[in-house]
Amino acid sequence: MYKKIIYVLICLIMMLPTLLSAAALDRYSVPQQEPGYTPPPRTTESPPGDVSEDVYIKFERKVSKYSPAQKEKLKEDYSEKKANALRERNFDAATYYQRLIDILNSN
Repeated sequence: MYKKIIYVLICLIMMLPTLLSAAALDRYSVPQQEPGYTPPPRTTESPPGDVSEDVYIKFERKVSKYSPAQKEKLKEDYSEKKANALRERNFDAATYYQRLIDILNSN
């Protein structure tokens, strides 16, 4: 009986360094992720889902003071952003940028 207890103690003593080193590695383990779908982040700046009309009115007031060269530069930038949004199938953003381009064309 005492031999079994001694053998168990010896085994535990021999396993002690292994158990202690494994505990130290717990903080480096990969955290568990919840199952489910996480959509990838969009690279284009997407406007809010429902842009209020006030945003467009303020934009129209602001760009009315811009020079024609500044307006043309904005049109180019928004056209590029619209193309990127269409390429990524972000139709809300494409519609938003098209509306800004239309405002710039009307001034």
